[in-house]
Amino acid sequence: MITNEIYSYVSSDETLQTLLSGIVGDKKIYPSKAKEGATVPYVIYKSINSGGSVDEILSDETLQFNIIASTYEIATNILKRLSVLLDLQDTKAIASTGAYIYYSKQIGGYDQYEEDTRYHNRMVSFIFKFKMK
Repeated sequence: MITNEIYSYVSSDETLQTLLSGIVGDKKIYPSKAKEGATVPYVIYKSINSGGSVDEILSDETLQFNIIASTYEIATNILKRLSVLLDLQDTKAIASTGAYIYYSKQIGGYDQYEEDTRYHNRMVSFIFKFKMK
């Protein structure tokens, strides 16, 4: 439900775009799978509980980000930047036109070296609490 808001937020960050070597027309942040011919580094994001659950006031949703890079160091730097942008436990809410995103916390991740491609894959998940506008 909030994937578009999160994409807009992270893709507009100049530091992240520098780390990804993003350009106008290809921010190198892709939903579900990388576009054909994508070059590393890039980020793939997807909701792993689309729609999440709803308590009395707020909905929640968990998004997974896979960072694909040629080196562990590059993947780690991108992960750190995503954490700065999205781990909002002690900071203000994410600005969005479609939702009030009040809370976000990193809840897990893993590292994997893919032998066939020789790329590093760092996965991280964040849970978001929000209310649609």
